[in-house]
Amino acid sequence: MVCKPLLKHLLHTLTSSQPPRLQPKIYQLLFKTHKLTIFLTTPPSTTIASLKDEALSALVSDINQVENVPNVTTGDEFEICRGIKDKGKLTGEYEVLDTTKQIKDSNLANWEVLFLQFRDASSGEYSMSIIPSHRFLSLFT
Repeated sequence: MVCKPLLKHLLHTLTSSQPPRLQPKIYQLLFKTHKLTIFLTTPPSTTIASLKDEALSALVSDINQVENVPNVTTGDEFEICRGIKDKGKLTGEYEVLDTTKQIKDSNLANWEVLFLQFRDASSGEYSMSIIPSHRFLSLFT
């Protein structure tokens, strides 16, 4: 004989557990830098290197008329980074994403905000300069 509290607990556990989340068929990703946000829509099989190419295309396009965004001509002049969070808040530290991996293997979430880190031409060092975004560029792949 099962006591009522245990039965109630088991029933609650069985009815409240949710099925595992499925991987999205299309990812929407936001790339932020300075006063610019680039919006990309892409399948999960896309590599980070392909994302860099798409971001480069947006950065060099005639649509990009935003002041203080570094002028880049190649993908070697910037990196795609993910903000490191502690208890859901950005810590100010960033992890560079591996360009050989696909989105689905990089543990990226749909609608994740990523950051572009630009290389300083004189020192060769990468630096981050994040200011809230005021302009959006949208590329659909």
